[in-house]
Amino acid sequence: MSGMLVLASNDIMSHLAPRYEWHLPGLHPVIHPGEHSGFTVDLAAFNHWVQQLTGINPDVTTHVVMMGFAALLCLFFFLPVARSFVMVPRGLRNFLEPVLLYVRDEMVYPWMGEEDGRKFLPYIWTLFFFILACNLIGLLPAPFGVTATGNFNVTGALAVMSLLVGIIGGMVKKGGGKFWVGLVPHGVPGYLWPLVFFIEVAGLLTRHVALMVRLFANMTGGHAILAVLAMWTTLMPALLPVRLLQILGSTGMICFEILIALIQAYIFAILSAIYIGLALAEEH
Repeated sequence: MSGMLVLASNDIMSHLAPRYEWHLPGLHPVIHPGEHSGFTVDLAAFNHWVQQLTGINPDVTTHVVMMGFAALLCLFFFLPVARSFVMVPRGLRNFLEPVLLYVRDEMVYPWMGEEDGRKFLPYIWTLFFFILACNLIGLLPAPFGVTATGNFNVTGALAVMSLLVGIIGGMVKKGGGKFWVGLVPHGVPGYLWPLVFFIEVAGLLTRHVALMVRLFANMTGGHAILAVLAMWTTLMPALLPVRLLQILGSTGMICFEILIALIQAYIFAILSAIYIGLALAEEH
């Protein structure tokens, strides 16, 4: 039994880690245990081919593939909405418009104001829906089922983007020198100014590190629990009460993860809006 548990834990870790093989399931059923239906895309071979052709290794993994699908999903939903303008929204626009207005009126404008909020609203919209798409794709069955936001590189890149948007936006609005000097509150004694400046810069970076870790930890933890529940199928006896318990547990956890996917996209987007708003504020 302990050997099976070690094997299961290894399978879970390999399931969560980025892989260079993307398995596409086939249509015919699996007959023998361990047999796989479908075929596998060798991403390592693709990376090697691109590197030989261009001299650059793109390092495409399953997480990169899922981010591509998330981007295509956002384009699929929003390009038709952006091209169509009607006084009375209908169809897909009628579904998405309340969400877009909520992000604008409840997440962006309260923290940036209407004037600055209009400039940064497209970024917050894109951030929210891209993270939500990545989170939800990770809950789909194969050939999806890989959560790109469960990768430190992905969440780190998103956090760095929000950091740079805030810094560059603040420098453009206030001027470079005034932005950095303005990090220190008015009235700080001169002998304490270097220390307070260091603390403020460290706090600015720490906030975005927490932004990165929060999204990564929540998505990785939820996906790990789903993987553990799936492993029960092979570790537990094939009794009807056990199977029913597995189904109920997995279904409840998937519903909970859908809620978490939405909440984490909301938290990342609203905290990014708050941090950018703080960078744009004249005094904070």
